[in-house]
Amino acid sequence: MKKLVLLTVAVFFFVSVQMLQAQTSVDAKEYKEYSVKVHFHCAGGKAKIESQMPEKRGVKKAVADLETKMVAVTYDPSLTDEKHIVEYFHQIGYLTDDSPEGTEVKAGCGGNHEGGEGHNHDDE
Repeated sequence: MKKLVLLTVAVFFFVSVQMLQAQTSVDAKEYKEYSVKVHFHCAGGKAKIESQMPEKRGVKKAVADLETKMVAVTYDPSLTDEKHIVEYFHQIGYLTDDSPEGTEVKAGCGGNHEGGEGHNHDDE
């Protein structure tokens, strides 16, 4: 009887460890980062990129640098890729340095600023 109880405990322990390992591998996704220069010019564009890009399929987060115009996009490569991320920028109104030549987008910035440096919309 002791052997049966010991065997049952051993089997239960083994199964529990296997289930835990399987769950851990599901939770530990491998994300990639894609950095690209994006043609935005103001804090509103930065905010729009950082709030709307994570709503796109496979994008975990986007961090935009207003000074350098570089955007670091963290994404799940099983759901999207760099080509689609560039398209996501087009969808929210921005071109990137990786945009195909001739790509046109509706301006991401609505132009509703109080003016000031860096807000010349004629350059876009």
